[in-house]
Amino acid sequence: MTSRFSADAKDEIARIRSERACCPAAFVRGMARYSGAARSAIIVATERSAVARAALGAAKTAGVEATAEQRRTKRFADRVLVTVRADRPIAALEPPARSCCRRAWLRGAFLACGSVTDPARGYHLEFACKRDGDARALGDVLATLSIDAGMSRRRRGRPVPRSCR
Repeated sequence: MTSRFSADAKDEIARIRSERACCPAAFVRGMARYSGAARSAIIVATERSAVARAALGAAKTAGVEATAEQRRTKRFADRVLVTVRADRPIAALEPPARSCCRRAWLRGAFLACGSVTDPARGYHLEFACKRDGDARALGDVLATLSIDAGMSRRRRGRPVPRSCR
């Protein structure tokens, strides 16, 4: 479960429009890679409707047919999980070369697996990755944007790149 601050941050990031025509595809690839369903047709599974709308809009702009389906979660009866699926698996999940596309890719990654704490309580940005290679790729892209990041493991062994203060 994400904090209220993190949820609000995701809603705000979901409303950011792409800088160039090349960026929506990078945004979709970032979401797909970090949604935990790489190489499948799932772009993202989220409780945030703004995130689902952003995924659908970017997919449409990138020329990918996508649909959304809603279902109630078993764990939290009052929550609805929205899964955005593409008509085909999303390929080329590597970080893009252009800086505008790297920013879009990072926005997609954050919406898929990121969280942030309220700066009033102490700054902390985190991406919960399922694979080591995904965490390293995020750290590399953050470094190209002059953001220092460390990596740690959660109890279940999942790598977590974290930005430094």
